[in-house]
Amino acid sequence: MSAWGHTYGLPVLISNCSNNYGPYHFPEKLIPLTILNALEGKPLPVYGDGSNVRDWLYVEDHAKALRLILSQGRPGRSYNVGGRNERSNLQVVQTICDLVDEAAPPLSSGARRGLIGFVADRPGHDRRYAIDPTRIEDRARLGSRDGFRERHPQDRGLVPVAARLVGPPAQPLRRPAPRAQARGRGGVSWTLLVLGRSGQVAREHFKIGPPPGFDLAFRGREDFDLMAGADPAPLIAAHAPAAVINAAAYTRRRQGRGANRTPRSA
Repeated sequence: MSAWGHTYGLPVLISNCSNNYGPYHFPEKLIPLTILNALEGKPLPVYGDGSNVRDWLYVEDHAKALRLILSQGRPGRSYNVGGRNERSNLQVVQTICDLVDEAAPPLSSGARRGLIGFVADRPGHDRRYAIDPTRIEDRARLGSRDGFRERHPQDRGLVPVAARLVGPPAQPLRRPAPRAQARGRGGVSWTLLVLGRSGQVAREHFKIGPPPGFDLAFRGREDFDLMAGADPAPLIAAHAPAAVINAAAYTRRRQGRGANRTPRSA
């Protein structure tokens, strides 16, 4: 995207984030799979000695940061979005075990930390992901919450949390995207197009609602497969967006979810 900005003058804003977690997290990733296995009393395999470190960013904070970049960012610049919440994989799994012990019926075998076991690490697995979010923090303090313990008001314990992590979409995210139209004092309503409709980042944008002066449109891989080199011209013509947030990614789903499956931390 940077090349498009330099070559064609496209007003590109680039963001890089640390590991997201939260509602609708892909179910084979470390946090949701650990929650589900802990609830079911299944083994909790951890790579290596569990010392691989990741900076965990609550997805709602990420969505808000993208809004901030959109409204105040300088075209051509890159912005790192981090949680300043570095934890080792073992710390994350132990925290989840303790929270499940608090919220769910006890296991006959004892505390859920006893389910943790260590398996061979992936070759070349990064020991630490680190990110410096200072540039965006100069404008707003973001990502400092501890979402491991936070609940939405309707949540009671971790069972509903697990259901939201892996359950069906709460809404189809097909809100129509009207063309630019008059909006008081000669203003216009612009379209913000979000790619990656089924992902957790897009769902947070849907929950937050459109920024002032914008309408939201969401498109998924079935509409426009960016990874397959689809031509973006028809999509752009259909929505005439003032801005596009590319939150699209593709994670291959493996068949079944075995008790001994190793969660993927990144």
